Amino acid sequence: MSDATGASTPRKITPKFTSLEAGRAFAALMVVLFHCNETGRDAKYFGYEALPFFRGGYSGVEYFFVLSGFVMVVAHRKDLVSHSGTARFLWKRFQRLYPTLWVVVGVLIIAMVAVPALQWAGRLSTGDIVAAVTVIPYPRERVLSVEWTLRYEIVFYLLFAICIRWRRTGVVIWLAWCGIGLASIWLVPRGILGFFVAPYPLIFAAGMIVGFVFQRMSSRIAAISVMVGGIAYLMWLTRLFVPTAVPDKLPVDALSFGAGAVLILAGLASLEHLGKVTAPRFLSFLGAASYSIYLIHYPAMSILMKVAMKLRTRGLPDYVAIALILAASVGAGILFHLIVEKRLLKITKQFGDKYFQRAPGGDKQ
Repeated sequence: MSDATGASTPRKITPKFTSLEAGRAFAALMVVLFHCNETGRDAKYFGYEALPFFRGGYSGVEYFFVLSGFVMVVAHRKDLVSHSGTARFLWKRFQRLYPTLWVVVGVLIIAMVAVPALQWAGRLSTGDIVAAVTVIPYPRERVLSVEWTLRYEIVFYLLFAICIRWRRTGVVIWLAWCGIGLASIWLVPRGILGFFVAPYPLIFAAGMIVGFVFQRMSSRIAAISVMVGGIAYLMWLTRLFVPTAVPDKLPVDALSFGAGAVLILAGLASLEHLGKVTAPRFLSFLGAASYSIYLIHYPAMSILMKVAMKLRTRGLPDYVAIALILAASVGAGILFHLIVEKRLLKITKQFGDKYFQRAPGGDKQ
């Protein structure tokens, strides 16, 4: 990555933020914990909430969105200034997201068509299959339940590409969507309209703003930012832990978790930029595997829950069963990352590098 213009410090941007990889790991694990609690409370499984503190674990999604906005700006700030590199940007986003996803949804679709009993959310239609493969905005999920977040990512990437090529137009669209996002506090429409009337563009935009300003923070301000953000995040998790609270993912919850994530990310990025912090290697590794963990954990968990119930009848304690489910779900994602995702990334990167070297104008498309 190149130096950011207008920074108040001569230090170069860190080539790879280990704290961001740790953040990805945190976000993925939060979602895994949330799904374990939600799935386990079904009467056919444990029948109660085994991990009630993680009712708000879905907030890992908000953290992911903040991270995405930040990374887009830090990795492509030069492109925003030069109005070039749009094609390469889109290709990088494509090769990072689609090939790995296609393997997962491909296996799930084949399994659901071959064994209709596996269709967990109603009869699978052609539209459901097309939406799962293309990742276009769609009002429901019937193949991979977590794919709804990737639909937002795709729209975010397209809008960011517009900002690279036509900055003013892109900014106007972003502002308009953020305004609509604010309206989601009062309006919660259903169907495809509900996809666009949501708080998530605000969260992604906040991450982009952090990407522009984090270098200007002093170490003291950065440390305070991490502390305040962490407290706010923890307080909102605690609020949802109260027995009367229902984790219904209201816009105010998303925005509150998003605000905490923004403060945490801004502080950590600034501190690492200043050379004050570095994440442990195992967290960086989990962060690198976070996409695979995110995609794989829920299908794996649905199988593991059934296995755990059989072991439960033979005397396996619930806390052991839950620990095994969590470990195996994450482990399945890590294996998928090592065996499938890394190879796909290597192949598609080589293809992209060759194409853009041969293409007229190189990276100026």
